Amino acid sequence: MNVHCLGGGGYYATDDTHTVCFMIPELGIIIDAGSGLFRAIDLVKTDDIHLFLTHAHSDHTCGLAYLNLFYKKTNVKNIYIHASEFTLSTINNIYKPPLIGSPLKFHPVAFQNEEKVITLANGTIVRRFPVNHSIECYGYRFENGSHTLGFITDTSSDENSEYLENIVGVNFLIHECYLPSGSDEKARASGHTSSLGLLGFCKKAGISKVWLMHHNPSGNREKILSEVKKEVHGAESAIDKAFHDF
Repeated sequence: MNVHCLGGGGYYATDDTHTVCFMIPELGIIIDAGSGLFRAIDLVKTDDIHLFLTHAHSDHTCGLAYLNLFYKKTNVKNIYIHASEFTLSTINNIYKPPLIGSPLKFHPVAFQNEEKVITLANGTIVRRFPVNHSIECYGYRFENGSHTLGFITDTSSDENSEYLENIVGVNFLIHECYLPSGSDEKARASGHTSSLGLLGFCKKAGISKVWLMHHNPSGNREKILSEVKKEVHGAESAIDKAFHDF
């Protein structure tokens, strides 16, 4: 089973990198709706799409502007957006006419406080957990049979992160890494993760395979990856249109 990087960048798109959006076509799961969302149209394999949003910031939601294209260009029958009440309210208030041509067509699935784990009709178990950012933000763990995937973005992770236990044992982790070592305080202040913080997080959680994403559009991607790979040899940089098994 593969997860596809449709957009691995943070903040704003660049010539070769769209903003955050990942997809597991076999399960009909999309994670975040950055500017790379349009690429999912060519990968659709299911009647239903489950879109899980981490938070409401525009680099993770701007692709919603063309969400309705899925109904026109694929055989998708239903799109479910899973998010917090705050995030759903925010996107409903922003992504509507006259900003876009027609109202978005989707089924909202608001998080319930007492329900941290849900099971989709295809048997996929999805666990959500809060992470620390400037606004309400969540990480995810996806399980389907022997396939396990963790997804964390827009937070300052390190070996002391309270949510670390949620991704222990996953086959593959997709995690943001925005700044190199030496910028740890700057990373924490901005609600992002440095290479040093990610190293500590992966070592404590026993993670050997990680895709670095939410790349800083100002650069440093290669430097950050080299710093992480020194101790997490299975670390790779998520490149747009690439895919990885898990």
